[in-house]
Parts: sequence; structure tokens; C-alpha cells
Amino acid sequence: MIVGKFMANEDEETNRAQVFFDAQDREREMKKQEAIVRFRAGRKIWNDWAEYSAGVETDFSHVDFRQYGFSNFAGFIFPGNVTFDSAKFDAVIFNDAEFRGDNIYFSNAEFYGKYTEFNHAQFLGKNASFQDVSFENTSVRFIRTHFFGDVNFGKVKFGDITCAGMKVGGVATFTDAEFLSGKTIFNLMEFEGPVLFDETEFRIDVSFTGAKFCSSVNLENSEFAQVPDFRRTKLEAHFTFHNLKIDDVFTDEKKYKWLGKVKNSSDADKFRRLKEIAIQSRDHERELDFFAKELKAKRFYETKGLSLIPSYLYEWTSDFGRSLWRPIFCLIMTAVYFGELYGVQGLKYATSPLEPLWNGMKLSLAIMVPFAAVSRTALLEARDALFGPDISFWMYFAMVFEGVLAVIFIFLIGLALRNRFRI
Repeated sequence: MIVGKFMANEDEETNRAQVFFDAQDREREMKKQEAIVRFRAGRKIWNDWAEYSAGVETDFSHVDFRQYGFSNFAGFIFPGNVTFDSAKFDAVIFNDAEFRGDNIYFSNAEFYGKYTEFNHAQFLGKNASFQDVSFENTSVRFIRTHFFGDVNFGKVKFGDITCAGMKVGGVATFTDAEFLSGKTIFNLMEFEGPVLFDETEFRIDVSFTGAKFCSSVNLENSEFAQVPDFRRTKLEAHFTFHNLKIDDVFTDEKKYKWLGKVKNSSDADKFRRLKEIAIQSRDHERELDFFAKELKAKRFYETKGLSLIPSYLYEWTSDFGRSLWRPIFCLIMTAVYFGELYGVQGLKYATSPLEPLWNGMKLSLAIMVPFAAVSRTALLEARDALFGPDISFWMYFAMVFEGVLAVIFIFLIGLALRNRFRI
């Protein structure tokens, strides 16, 4: 009897729960139908409702808008959270739309037709998700769109034609868009048509990890607050880095600030990948730039201890092989310094005040360019005139040290010429 009564109570609770959820589903479906009616009535009716419905959620999940043909959401105001999860669209426009809710979901939505536009749209909330969205042979435009929170484009597919086919998907355009806070994810995306990020501003961390680019990518004049992550991406076309900017990525810690330590240990690897992309795109100037940034980002993480000394010297004396004038200046100053040093040491053998300075400079130049025909004769004459038979160990050491420095600076001059003219 007790067991039977217990089972009866359990069945009753289950029936109540089923009734409750059925009621919720009916209420949700009714609100969805009301939203569809308002949408079809046009922007004025919709926005009049939105103005006195602050925070009200809108649910368009699983709605097939293709039955209504062209979908025009231009200028619509969405007062609260909104979901287009698994919705289907033909040609659609969200230009100048304003999404005020914290959570905006287009996850698993499918876009068909010739164009999909979010130009000038405002995503004002904390999270906008386009994860697993499919843009089937449609040109997608997010021109001058503003995102104020986290943005997830993970696993999005632009176009449905494989790279080996005769045709590729439409253009994905993010020209002059702004990603203002939070984090932006383009991980595992497939761009089968050209991608435009020109003039785009990323004031946040952005990741393209694992993305596949089958056509050209334009990052011209784009700006990144942090190092973009293109690791494990697959490239099959040209990247344009012209005038791309990456803001200061160094730490604010007082003890490291003047030494140039980066904030994130992964930045060196990110710059390394950018360098590889620049090499593949035959952008030599950007290759050198990313190489220099990679070496700086490695400090204190991969480059440690005494290994830091040659890293800083390489930067200070040649700007990582990019400067021609720094090693030339260092070479001239080395010649002058050692020339004066030899001249001062040779004063006791001098017959006039200027003679040791002249011989000092002659000796210094002869050591600098030992491959010149007259260098050996000039070196012996100047050395004998300055030091006579009593040359000290320290003078021998100074001469050898100057010769080593000369070889280093001449090498850096040659490296700069090679890098500048791609010899």
C-alpha cells in the first residue's frame, strides 16, 4: 500500500511538471508568434513597442524567415536579450539595428541569399554569439559595426564551396568595424571567399586559432590592442598587412617596464606565426617587424639570464638588423674612441702634440679594415710610432677588442643592407 501510494504521488508530480512545461512552451510560442507579427508590421510598430518594453526578451529561435522572403530588420531596436538561434534567413538586413540586451544569440543560424548585412549595427550588451553560423554563398557585411562585449564567431562558415572547386563563397567584410571590449573569437572559422578587416579596430584580445582562409585576407590599416592569435591557421592565399598596427603590449610593472617585458608569455609565439604569414605573403618589411617583436616578446620568458645581454645589444646597435645608421654610428664612435686611447698612450714617444692623435687614428682605422691593402703597413708604422718596442698587454687587448667590435658592426651594416635591399 505504501509503495503504491508513493508511485501514485510520483506520477502526479510528473504530470504536474509536464503540464507546467507544456504551458511554458505554449507561452513561449505565443510570444514568438507575437514577435513575428510585430516584425512583419514593420520598423515603426516594432520600435514603438521596444521603447516601452525595456529589457523584454525576444525569441526568434528556429524561425524560418525564408517563408517571408527578404527580411528587413534595418533600424530595429531590440530592447532586451534576443535569440535567433537556429533561425533560417534568405537575404536579410540588420543595418543600423540596435541590440540593447546583454545576450544576443545567432548560434547555429543559417543565412542564404545574395547578401547578409549588419552595417552600422550596435551590439551593446555583454555577449554576442554567432557560433556555428553558416553563411551559404552569401556576401556578409559588418561594415562600421560596433561590438561592446564578448563576440564569438567560432566555427562560422562563410561560403559552401570547397577551396578546390571552381568557385568560392562571398566576401566577408568587417571594414571599419570596432570590437571595443571583452574578447573576440574567430576560432575554427572557414573563410572560403575574400576577407576584409581593413580599418578594423580590435581594442580587445582577438583569436583566429584554427581558422581556414581559402582566399585573400586584407588587414590593411587595422589596429590591434593586443597581439592577434593566428596560430594553427591554414592559409591558401595572400595576406595584406600594410600599415597594420599593434599597440604597446609591454607590462606596467615598474621593475620590468624600462626593460620591455611583455604582459603575456604567448605573445612571442603569436608574433612568430605572424612572421611566418608575412614570409608566405612575401611581405619582407612586415617579416622584419614581426621578427623584431618576437625577439622582444621572448625576453624573460624564453630568453633569460645572460642571454638577455646580446638581445638588448642587438636591439640597441642595429634595431634587430633593420637600421643601417646605428651600426655605422657605432663603428665611427669605436674608431674615434680607440684612436684617442692609442694616442694618449703614445704621448711619451711623440715629437709634436698632434702626432699621437694622427697615429692613433691611423692605427684604429687599420685595425678596423684589416682587409684593405695598406692596412698592414699602416698598422705596423702607427704601432711603432705610438708604443715603440714596449707595447703593453692592455694595448694588445684593446687592439684585439676593437677588431672584434669592428667585425660585429661591419656584419650588422651588411645585414642592414641585405634586409633593406633584399640582397
